[in-house]
This record gives sequence, structure tokens and C-alpha cells, in this order.
Amino acid sequence: MRHPEPGEWTSEQYSRGKVASYKPFNFVDGEGVRNSLYVSGCLFACAGCYNKVAQSFSYGECYTPELEERILKDLEPVYVLLASDEGSYITGQIYGETGGQNIGL
Repeated sequence: MRHPEPGEWTSEQYSRGKVASYKPFNFVDGEGVRNSLYVSGCLFACAGCYNKVAQSFSYGECYTPELEERILKDLEPVYVLLASDEGSYITGQIYGETGGQNIGL
């Protein structure tokens, strides 16, 4: 496994705007109903990675305005959990329920 220094790996260097998978109304990634967006690319190269194909920044489909609209529409139901103790497993941010409205993040 690689261990980068802070700021060593930036999205500007690596990201190609690809989505490995989008799973609406998911029950797997925590409590409640949530929509999960899995982005492509990982430089950690963990031993035993269960999703090696998604380590490539070229893997998947491009993030498009159409996908964004679908995601926002899927977030409208009140039962979709947007605020959780886990927040984002990458950034730790916690987002409040917006009723599917784009809040410009």
C-alpha cells in the first residue's frame, strides 16, 4: 500500500471525471437508504483490493449533466439519507437533506 504525503496526490493531477458506478437507493454503505456514487481511480494499491478494475482513473463512464440530474432527482425522496454520522468516507463532510436541490457543492 502506498502512503502519500499531504497534498502529494491531487484531483487536478489524476481525475478524469469518471464514475465507476452509481447505485441509487442503496442499503449497503451504512444505515438507511442512500445513493452511492463510486468514482474511478485510486492510487493506494491496497493488498487484497476487492475492486481493482476501478483503480484506473480511466475506468467507467464520464460524469455528465444527465447523470447529475438523475442523482438530484433520486435524492428527492425524504427517505433517502443525506446526513449521517459517517459523512463522506473520503472527506468526512456531512451534508444535510436538500430535497434534491443543487446546493452548488
